[in-house]
Amino acid sequence: MGVPRALAELGLGNAVAAAHAKVTATLPTPLRDQAQHVAQRFHLDAPTWFSDNKGNSDNSDDNDGVLGELAAAVWHQRRVRIDYRRGDTNVTRTVEPLGLVLKAGVWYLVARVTGTDDTRTYRVGRIGNVDDPGEPFDRPADFDLAGWWQRSSARFERSVRRCDVRVRLSPVGMRILPRALDAEVAADALATADEGADGWTDVTLALEEPRIAAGQLLPFGPEVRIVEPADVRDHYVDLATRMVERNTISGAPG
Repeated sequence: MGVPRALAELGLGNAVAAAHAKVTATLPTPLRDQAQHVAQRFHLDAPTWFSDNKGNSDNSDDNDGVLGELAAAVWHQRRVRIDYRRGDTNVTRTVEPLGLVLKAGVWYLVARVTGTDDTRTYRVGRIGNVDDPGEPFDRPADFDLAGWWQRSSARFERSVRRCDVRVRLSPVGMRILPRALDAEVAADALATADEGADGWTDVTLALEEPRIAAGQLLPFGPEVRIVEPADVRDHYVDLATRMVERNTISGAPG
């Protein structure tokens, strides 16, 4: 019930949402209120990141020792002062914890910086110390943790796509586009598509670094012509060449 994105990807999103609504409606009022209280403060986002730049399978720097203190602060709506490791520096900040998110096995704290409207994400494993002076704060009545996390994650994943790749796609390639790439990448590309007289369409794709970008383009096969950058084209040709070599039977014609 707590993995809506994963269930939607399995085609079960609508069915589970309906079941969730029915179950919630049958709960006694105190339990229903408590379930809503939990959902507003703790969120599970199971799928892994688009890129390994933020969350990855190496959780060696995670400090589970502060997780309980943060959870208590989230639950009881109390400000905390945290020491946070950012690169090679440590910063101390007073924040108002709004929720905890478990993303691909890594915990994140979503909190508003005290005295501002700035809501940020902090990886729990980089929080070295938590000081709880017992100061309450008013939680924004309209704050939706799951919705905020989804928007924040989308912004982050767009930011790590550092390589704009100009390509030409055949009519078949244009049909492949929505299935081969992330929905937002495909939508942005279609918004600026320019079809030529030969039926091929010029589009710009926001992909990752060149080597990975070449792999992302493999589903298009011969239905794509990579215009630039040249290193993406070179990696693509190299991948295709190695695929041919590995799948050619020795001594067979061609």
